[in-house]
Amino acid sequence: MTIELSWATIIYFCTCIITVGGALKVLNEAKKALKKPLDEVNEKLAHYDQCLSNDKKHLDRIDYALEDLTHSINMLVKSNRTILYHLEDGNHSGEIKQELKALDDWLLEKRTYRQ
Repeated sequence: MTIELSWATIIYFCTCIITVGGALKVLNEAKKALKKPLDEVNEKLAHYDQCLSNDKKHLDRIDYALEDLTHSINMLVKSNRTILYHLEDGNHSGEIKQELKALDDWLLEKRTYRQ
């Protein structure tokens, strides 16, 4: 059995190989083009997730600061209330001593702030 190869046959096979390769390249480019919007959305979502995480950290710090400020304001209001009661009738000296001790303890305690 002899196989005859002519230039036409060789060109035919080369053309088929080139056509299949070109078709694969076109399909690959089409796949990339269809996938690009999804990749962009995924990048944006990752960025937004990071932003939300940062915002949560900042809000947690603000909540902690607000709790501390609320406690400070409560201490000051309580102290002022005790002073006003004492000024009103001259009594409540025991309550003033307790309030002074509580105020000193609060002012002198070692407080750490979260960052």
